[in-house]
Amino acid sequence: MGRVIRVVPSREEGQLAMALHTIVPAKINLTLEVLGKRDDGYHELRSVMQTIDVVDELSLDRADELSLKIEGPHTASDDDLVLQAARAVEAIADIPISGSFHLKKRIPSAAGLGGGSADAAAAIRLLNRQQNLGLTPPTMANVAASVSSDAAFFCFGGTASVRGRGEAVDPLPDARSFWLIVLTPDVSIPEKTRRMYDTLKPEDFSRGDATNRLADRLRRREAIANADLHNAFDRAAYEIFAGLDDHREALLRAGASSVHVAGSGPALFTLVPSETDAREIARRLDNTKCRVDVARSTSADDAIAIQG
Repeated sequence: MGRVIRVVPSREEGQLAMALHTIVPAKINLTLEVLGKRDDGYHELRSVMQTIDVVDELSLDRADELSLKIEGPHTASDDDLVLQAARAVEAIADIPISGSFHLKKRIPSAAGLGGGSADAAAAIRLLNRQQNLGLTPPTMANVAASVSSDAAFFCFGGTASVRGRGEAVDPLPDARSFWLIVLTPDVSIPEKTRRMYDTLKPEDFSRGDATNRLADRLRRREAIANADLHNAFDRAAYEIFAGLDDHREALLRAGASSVHVAGSGPALFTLVPSETDAREIARRLDNTKCRVDVARSTSADDAIAIQG
């Protein structure tokens, strides 16, 4: 049973309404380039991000206080990103925020797929709808960025070019639909993000050219190919995550033509021509003892849709 976290005092009774519900898609970085370290301590990034249908689910019902219940392999806590996002909305809207969140957690945690950031953005979108705040996607993205850099992207979903530390989002036309396999090993390291950046070498840095090229292709509505993809962490991930090379080789033996690190890892993915090809590769990976997802890219409309 999910644990309930109560974090603000009761507020006066609000209007009762049907619970709101949204699918919360994960993301992959089609490109992820690190340009260098900024004066504020963050790294300057260029990336093309894409939502995929490996998903969590988040619902929000009216209640007299703020609470979060979680189902799945994730431990609820008072500083959960969903609750941080609710507090950030409360601060910008300058009204007391309450509600009962219910999170069904399915996106692998700390895998480079952005699950926690996606949940935070979903919480902001649900509160915006429930409270009739009228926040625009750029405003919601600014609120989300105060919680997690990647969260800004999930206020738009679909396909987007991302700059800065991840908070500057330029939506792109939805990529032509594509299939992929996502393989998530059961491996983790403490302080993953810091260690990954600390492991970067001068040759891992770039100027953003790969991101600019792919963004231009997407604006022309051209299909994405494995050759378009780039990740500054490709070398570091195989150095930091024990056994990741073996998982890459397993994907290649199963029929993948090229394997890419998802975000800062350790999840890996490969683009495939069709659902049939994806399911055949997944079948061949049955004995890897890793989580294997057959996934498809999602549109911006699907990524941010709210029901209820």
